[in-house]
Amino acid sequence: MRHNTNVCFEVDFINKTENWQSVICWGSFEEIVNPVEREEVLKKLHSSALPKVVSLTARLSPSWPLLPRDFDSIEGVVFRIKLYKKTGKFQNSS
Repeated sequence: MRHNTNVCFEVDFINKTENWQSVICWGSFEEIVNPVEREEVLKKLHSSALPKVVSLTARLSPSWPLLPRDFDSIEGVVFRIKLYKKTGKFQNSS
C-alpha cells in the first residue's frame, strides 16, 4: 500500500440469507509515522470495544487489553484510510 495508496475494502454483516448489510469503501492509505500521532491512534484502538477473547494476531499489544507502558513496543504499521467513496446495500426481510 506504500507503493499504491489506492485501497478498497468491503465489510459484510450477514444475519440470515434474507437479512444482510454490505458496504464497499474506496480510499487512500496513509501510514502514521509521527510518534505522537501513532501513540494517540494506538490509545484509541486500545480503548475501543473489542471481544475479550481474540486470537494472538488480533491483540494490539502483548499487554492487551491493558495499556502498554511503552507504545513504541507495539510493532507493526499504524495507518488510516481517507475515504473518498462508499456505497452499500442491504436486505431486511424480517
